[in-house]
Amino acid sequence: KWIKQTRVVFNDLSLNPHPDLPPVQVDYMYIGEGLRVTALCMTTLILTLSVGAMSWTHWNVQSNVVKASQPFFLDMISIGCLMMGSSIVLLSLDDERTSVLVLDATCVAIPWLITIGWVVAFSALFAKTKRVNQIFHTQPCARIVVTVRDVMTPVITLMGVCLLILILMTVLDTPHWVREPTELDIYARIIQSQGSCS
Repeated sequence: KWIKQTRVVFNDLSLNPHPDLPPVQVDYMYIGEGLRVTALCMTTLILTLSVGAMSWTHWNVQSNVVKASQPFFLDMISIGCLMMGSSIVLLSLDDERTSVLVLDATCVAIPWLITIGWVVAFSALFAKTKRVNQIFHTQPCARIVVTVRDVMTPVITLMGVCLLILILMTVLDTPHWVREPTELDIYARIIQSQGSCS
């Protein structure tokens, strides 16, 4: 059962807390150094592995395994993972060390990085699956050549829809950093607040 909170009326009939009340210790629920360092270490690992996978692909582009795996799509998967991983840096920011103006910009950038990264990585997997499907559904003993251009239609379609949604979200309802109270003491003073994109 929810109880509606009303303002506290003090014995002098005022609504303002008396100055002789004990000082408020506000918990701002910051991310903290331990979690921030862990997140940045994980980001470094993700970015290193993504760049390493792209480098390995280019160094071995002439091998049969890499040719059969379609280097273009392998690079797309790595770039998508790189974009999603880089969003962790932005997610590790809060108003303990960063200005609200910068946090407003990160609130806009986070959905762009995560969404576009996800679409790039998974549309590449979808295009690879479509390419394999085209090869297996041809007549037996018939030679078929499926180029990258033949399977780029779903990639372009998914990216177009994604960009349209992100542009509309950014223009019509731009996310902003807000800090809201989450807990009050018995005198209706804020003792805990949480910052987030909203």
